Amino acid sequence: MESKNPNEVVLKKFEALGYDFYDLVPPTGHGAGGLALFWKAEINLEVLDANANMFDTCIEFEGKHFFASFVHGDCDKKKRQLLWNHLVMLAEERNAPWFITGDFNDLISNNEKDGGPERPESSFYDLRTFFAEGDLFFAILYV
Repeated sequence: MESKNPNEVVLKKFEALGYDFYDLVPPTGHGAGGLALFWKAEINLEVLDANANMFDTCIEFEGKHFFASFVHGDCDKKKRQLLWNHLVMLAEERNAPWFITGDFNDLISNNEKDGGPERPESSFYDLRTFFAEGDLFFAILYV
């Protein structure tokens, strides 16, 4: 999750929530960025990479081994494209199932929009290309 808070504030929440382990990426400025990943002891999780835009992990749970990346796409389109390129490179190297979730800060179609004017089809190119090149499929969870 994007915390937008200093590590000290996030750690107070961590203690109150009852998780066993955490990894943090501090915010890049006041109210900007910062990522937190919490998990329970029954999940064997190794953080492979942690940066301002994602946690990349290897997880073993109930005898299953898989990769999981928790993404927070940059608001800047050029920086977001660098993240997509990095994730596509990871996809080419992965030899086990891979789960990617998070806030991509982008849309794959106008169906994801709630209000406002429709965007041109060309504006979805980057995210669609990322999914295609990474051999990923897209599932929407509406809460």
